[in-house]
Amino acid sequence: MAVIDIKWTEATDNVGVVEYQIHYRVTGAPGFSQFGTVAYPATTFQLTGLTENESYDIKITATDAALNVSNDSNIVTYEAYGDGYLLDQYTGAVGAYSFRKLSSSATFCCVVRRDSDDAETTVSLEDSGSITLASDVSAGGDLGTWAGSNDVFVTQWFDQSSNGNNAVQATNSNQPRLINNGTLYMSNGNAAIQFLANNIISAPRLISIDTWSFHGVVTPFESPPNSGSSVIACQHSGATTVGRVGFAFQTASDAKTRMFLNNGTTYAGSHSTNWPTDQTSFSNYGLNNNYSWSQDGATPETLISGQSFTPLNENFHIGNYGNNASNWYNGYMQELIMYPSDESSNRSAIETN
Repeated sequence: MAVIDIKWTEATDNVGVVEYQIHYRVTGAPGFSQFGTVAYPATTFQLTGLTENESYDIKITATDAALNVSNDSNIVTYEAYGDGYLLDQYTGAVGAYSFRKLSSSATFCCVVRRDSDDAETTVSLEDSGSITLASDVSAGGDLGTWAGSNDVFVTQWFDQSSNGNNAVQATNSNQPRLINNGTLYMSNGNAAIQFLANNIISAPRLISIDTWSFHGVVTPFESPPNSGSSVIACQHSGATTVGRVGFAFQTASDAKTRMFLNNGTTYAGSHSTNWPTDQTSFSNYGLNNNYSWSQDGATPETLISGQSFTPLNENFHIGNYGNNASNWYNGYMQELIMYPSDESSNRSAIETN
């Protein structure tokens, strides 16, 4: 079975709100049914016992002390997800970055900087769905009000795996952007950060053994910003090459998704499918000296085979090689999750989530 978590804005009434009623229906079905009630002042609720991956329309009414019932709220459509968050179901991740809640223990999404005055605030995760301009911030109020008409950049992307491997960028000019002139970047209806030339954010070492499962949701732009690769992420010092590993989209001349590693010799393998220009999910595996890539739910395709590999003890850089003047990722990112284990049997479920 599956659940939906909802959150709404507190109602006001001259008598006093005492209760909210939650109404639902399968999207497109006639009529709503009342699912349940919640006493004021709560503004969150979880609908349980739903069908996984089914879409539901939700609306809310409020009742005051005189038993007056409000008009219906706006109807919002949600997709029910499996009981529990992704990292609660598929445990053991070493690093997990997203603009939606991945773990029941995660509270905050990121720290952001406002370009008009360099003020910073922490953005709270939503119980269901990605952050929005209505999401709470530590400065008080919501993200949209705090941002105003400014540009807002991510200075720290919190690791939701509970390992503390937060991705950080302290240099203003290198920070990826979340809000442009007061408008939150979105891809397929969910929040995303934009990476262009010079944007990079770095976490501690995530790949420490030659077994990993790397999952992500990205939206690359049509053209990389340079003649090299458009690097999603790389564990690399920028100087030492032995032990580096990276995940990238090749330039338009090749137009393939690729990965590379160096165990004394550089090996690079390209996927047979051209790299996407819209939102895509991917999974990359390092298993038994073989390295494969899956794109948009397809069966993983081996890119490099038969190569033993010891990963470099360096930071895990998101958006570039690490210390490189080229090969910047060009596009949106929404989610990256790294496991130091073989999660290939869970690939379909993780990608669906």
